[in-house]
Amino acid sequence: PIHPPSPFIMSSTASYTPVPLEDMAGSSASSSTSSSPSPSELSAPSPRLDRNLSNDSFGFHIDWVDNSGGFVYDCMSTEPCCGSPWNAKDAVYCLACWMCCAPCSSAKLLASSAGHEQCAVVHHLLPWFAFALINQVASPLGSVLEMFMCATIRSNLRQRHNIGSQGMSLGDFAMHCIPCVSPCATMQEIRSVPVSEWDWVPQIQEHGIRWMHPGPWQSAYVRGTSGDAAPPTPKKMCADDEHHLMMPPHAPAP
Repeated sequence: PIHPPSPFIMSSTASYTPVPLEDMAGSSASSSTSSSPSPSELSAPSPRLDRNLSNDSFGFHIDWVDNSGGFVYDCMSTEPCCGSPWNAKDAVYCLACWMCCAPCSSAKLLASSAGHEQCAVVHHLLPWFAFALINQVASPLGSVLEMFMCATIRSNLRQRHNIGSQGMSLGDFAMHCIPCVSPCATMQEIRSVPVSEWDWVPQIQEHGIRWMHPGPWQSAYVRGTSGDAAPPTPKKMCADDEHHLMMPPHAPAP
């Protein structure tokens, strides 16, 4: 026997109406609009930036992504120290400078991090050799002083790139105390600056050897302590001076 169709099937079939594609697109757009973040959410700092600047209480600051230094463990990034883009000639030159003449390159980077275009033999180069000699007499002391000098470079570069707080932090020193982290920290610092800030050869070719830093000793190492005299206070103009400045160039002075 033939049974009549079920009322459930009839009701479900009768209630079906095709939805136009335009309505479907409109509904999806409205749903995406309702789920879009508010302006307050857009203005909130990203988790990476908040972790780098606010929650890093010890001052390690291992993330320099916004300042070309990259992440501290991003050792596969070789620009700009090995060329931009990477090339074998610049890579060999960089390797030779830091493997064979590391004290000279470190001296140039120390001076550049403090804001000086030229490094000095007494202030920037001799300390690295002095640390090696001190290690022969008091083994840990020379290494500690060398780590402190490396932390000074890192602190100066952080302040230049506006990363973290002002002044040297515990993390700056600790990043160069840990043997497995110190080479990575040094590479991060080198990646954050142009090649000219650690390449000491052009300075010798153009300016010769500078023996002493002209300013106070502290200005040779710490950024922002140049010791230069303050600019002179501008002279206050009188009424006659203002009158002469306002006159046309071709008009004769009264």
